[in-house]
Amino acid sequence: MTVAIVGLLGTSRKISEMMGTSRRQLIAASVAQARLDSLQSLSCTSLTALGAGSRTTRGIIEAWTITEGTNSRFIALTLTIPRMAQKLTYTTIVPCV
Repeated sequence: MTVAIVGLLGTSRKISEMMGTSRRQLIAASVAQARLDSLQSLSCTSLTALGAGSRTTRGIIEAWTITEGTNSRFIALTLTIPRMAQKLTYTTIVPCV
Protein backbone atom coordinates (compact mmCIF):
# COMPACT_ATOMS: atom_id res chain seq x y z
CA MET A 1 0.00 0.00 0.00
CA THR A 2 2.82 2.42 0.88
CA VAL A 3 4.55 1.74 -2.42
CA ALA A 4 1.35 2.49 -4.32
CA ILE A 5 0.82 5.76 -2.46
CA VAL A 6 4.43 6.87 -3.02
CA GLY A 7 4.05 5.98 -6.71
CA LEU A 8 0.84 8.02 -7.00
CA LEU A 9 2.46 11.00 -5.28
CA GLY A 10 5.40 10.88 -7.69
CA THR A 11 3.07 10.67 -10.68
CA SER A 12 0.89 13.53 -9.48
CA ARG A 13 4.01 15.67 -8.91
CA LYS A 14 5.20 15.00 -12.47
CA ILE A 15 1.75 15.82 -13.90
CA SER A 16 1.70 19.06 -11.90
CA GLU A 17 5.15 20.03 -13.27
CA MET A 18 4.01 19.29 -16.84
CA MET A 19 0.88 21.41 -16.37
CA GLY A 20 3.01 24.30 -15.07
CA THR A 21 5.33 24.03 -18.07
CA SER A 22 2.37 23.96 -20.46
CA ARG A 23 0.90 27.05 -18.79
CA ARG A 24 4.19 28.96 -19.10
CA GLN A 25 4.47 27.97 -22.77
CA LEU A 26 0.90 29.13 -23.42
CA ILE A 27 1.63 32.49 -21.81
CA ALA A 28 4.89 32.74 -23.81
CA ALA A 29 3.05 32.05 -27.08
CA SER A 30 0.55 34.81 -26.22
CA VAL A 31 3.36 37.25 -25.41
CA ALA A 32 5.18 36.32 -28.65
CA GLN A 33 2.06 36.80 -30.76
CA ALA A 34 1.39 40.22 -29.23
CA ARG A 35 5.00 41.35 -29.76
CA LEU A 36 5.15 40.12 -33.36
CA ASP A 37 1.79 41.75 -34.14
CA SER A 38 3.07 44.99 -32.63
CA LEU A 39 6.29 44.92 -34.66
CA GLN A 40 4.55 43.88 -37.89
CA SER A 41 2.26 46.89 -37.61
CA LEU A 42 5.26 49.23 -37.97
CA SER A 43 6.49 50.53 -41.31
CA CYS A 44 9.68 49.10 -42.76
CA THR A 45 11.43 52.41 -42.11
CA SER A 46 10.42 52.28 -38.44
CA LEU A 47 11.52 48.66 -38.16
CA THR A 48 14.94 49.48 -39.62
CA ALA A 49 15.32 52.41 -37.21
CA LEU A 50 14.29 50.21 -34.28
CA GLY A 51 16.86 47.51 -35.09
CA ALA A 52 16.53 45.59 -31.83
CA GLY A 53 14.90 45.76 -28.46
CA SER A 54 13.96 43.94 -25.31
CA ARG A 55 11.24 44.00 -22.70
CA THR A 56 9.90 41.87 -19.86
CA THR A 57 6.23 40.98 -20.12
CA ARG A 58 4.42 38.81 -17.56
CA GLY A 59 7.80 37.62 -16.26
CA ILE A 60 8.97 36.54 -19.73
CA ILE A 61 12.05 38.26 -21.13
CA GLU A 62 11.59 39.21 -24.77
CA ALA A 63 14.51 40.15 -27.03
CA TRP A 64 14.10 40.90 -30.72
CA THR A 65 16.31 41.79 -33.63
CA ILE A 66 15.29 43.18 -36.98
CA THR A 67 17.41 42.48 -40.04
CA GLU A 68 17.03 44.28 -43.34
CA GLY A 69 16.50 42.20 -46.47
CA THR A 70 15.67 43.05 -50.07
CA ASN A 71 12.18 44.56 -49.86
CA SER A 72 11.61 42.89 -46.49
CA ARG A 73 12.52 42.89 -42.83
CA PHE A 74 13.26 39.76 -40.81
CA ILE A 75 12.17 39.73 -37.18
CA ALA A 76 13.64 37.21 -34.73
CA LEU A 77 12.04 37.15 -31.28
CA THR A 78 13.63 35.13 -28.46
CA LEU A 79 11.77 34.46 -25.22
CA THR A 80 13.39 33.49 -21.94
CA ILE A 81 10.79 31.82 -19.74
CA PRO A 82 11.26 31.47 -15.96
CA ARG A 83 12.04 27.91 -14.82
CA MET A 84 12.60 26.69 -18.36
CA ALA A 85 16.13 25.94 -19.53
CA GLN A 86 15.32 26.23 -23.21
CA LYS A 87 14.64 29.58 -24.88
CA LEU A 88 11.94 29.87 -27.54
CA THR A 89 12.61 31.66 -30.81
CA TYR A 90 9.99 32.90 -33.24
CA THR A 91 10.76 34.44 -36.63
CA THR A 92 8.71 36.23 -39.24
CA ILE A 93 9.20 38.22 -42.42
CA VAL A 94 7.61 41.61 -43.05
CA PRO A 95 7.30 42.49 -46.75
CA CYS A 96 8.17 46.07 -47.71
CA VAL A 97 6.51 47.53 -50.78
